[in-house]
Amino acid sequence: MIRGAAPTRVAAAQTAAALLGLAGAIVLRAAAATALGTSSVPAGLGFAAMLLLLAVAAGWRPAPPRPRDAAAGLAGGLVLVALPVAAARIHGTMPLTALYLTGPVLAWAAAVAAVGVAEEAVFRGVLQPGLARLGVLQGVLLTAALFGLLHVPFYGWGAFPVDAAAGVWLGWLRQATGSVAAPAVAHVVADWSTWLLR
Repeated sequence: MIRGAAPTRVAAAQTAAALLGLAGAIVLRAAAATALGTSSVPAGLGFAAMLLLLAVAAGWRPAPPRPRDAAAGLAGGLVLVALPVAAARIHGTMPLTALYLTGPVLAWAAAVAAVGVAEEAVFRGVLQPGLARLGVLQGVLLTAALFGLLHVPFYGWGAFPVDAAAGVWLGWLRQATGSVAAPAVAHVVADWSTWLLR
């Protein structure tokens, strides 16, 4: 028996279990979206809880975010926001909604943050390192494709290229910083911007 074969099999089993768990969480989230609406705060918080439990069960352990990771995440999030803003300016459409911090908006912002962090825990905390055994680039690209597929039931196939591209960027942030905190911050910043850019 080759040394290290057992840990490799365990890691592969954890990745496979995470993928199956993710599929189940998506089915439950899609059912909740049908019953409660896509932007339902309770459905979003339930989905975030399922994903965090899945990530922890698959071996992910959160580390305290370092200030440099948060800064990299903020910069990365601004890049994700800048691309649609630039495209809107080129096409002469620049939607901008006034932000009123009401109770429903704050509840939505909290749910969006929880979902963004939970998605990063699963995708960049569990799946990307697991799939990186095939190669770092392959791990980033496969995880990005899965990230794009995650959004198809909620936003349709038209969103896939944008979400997959965002997944590549978030995966690169994970590789560059060695932290899930950077892509998590970037993800939340980008998702929060959807409130203003609609």
